[in-house]
Amino acid sequence: MTALTDCGNVTLMILDLRHFRYARHGGQLLAGI
Repeated sequence: MTALTDCGNVTLMILDLRHFRYARHGGQLLAGI
């Protein structure tokens, strides 16, 4: 998650809600990104 936050800080902000939802449903998506 460190690299993701550093590389895609804005992306995380935009996909904050979506990331939280996907992370709860399937953390695989976070690892895929």
